[in-house]
Amino acid sequence: MRSRLNLPVYIAFCGIPKSGKSLVQEILLQNYGVQPVDDGAILREIAIKHFGASQAQVETQEGKATLAHWPNGDAMIDVATGQHMTWRQVLGQLGNRLESLFGKYVMPMTACARLGNQPGPFSFGSVRRDQGRYYQQHGGIIVEIVNPQAQPTGNEFDTYDASICDYRIMNDGLARGLAPAVARVDLERKLHELMLEIHFKALKAA
Repeated sequence: MRSRLNLPVYIAFCGIPKSGKSLVQEILLQNYGVQPVDDGAILREIAIKHFGASQAQVETQEGKATLAHWPNGDAMIDVATGQHMTWRQVLGQLGNRLESLFGKYVMPMTACARLGNQPGPFSFGSVRRDQGRYYQQHGGIIVEIVNPQAQPTGNEFDTYDASICDYRIMNDGLARGLAPAVARVDLERKLHELMLEIHFKALKAA
């Protein structure tokens, strides 16, 4: 099913890892035709092409939690702490370095630049710190996904500024004991209500 709702060109999501951002993007694509964008693609490409990571190790929650090794088998060690790094930490630190070189909005900037003149709408699932402001400055909205079962990772690069979010969705179906399929329907309902709210707000402003 594809919707004809009046949606902003950019819909960006904040949330603790495992809060359900990727699932929300999947639902938006299926039900509303909102194209998901990998706003961390540049980091994943570096890790795969130059560090020897597999696709699963940079895309899935399980893969990111595994310990990182160089292609020759040597462990990747954090120079500052001497600790063995996970692939999540590798990706996070790569992002930190790019931001220190090119500015705090380099990730959303490169993600949007890759889109060219495509009309959208698009969704972005890896918004951290206050990067949501970039999307807002370009006509987008920021949605916080809250999941009671998702716990902070302790990594600074996984944090985000909730104060800049325009909307919030509770992805709490599993936490309330619903079966996975029922929890998804519950999330779909909440998303539909949000999309309608955004649609009518845009009509009112027009």
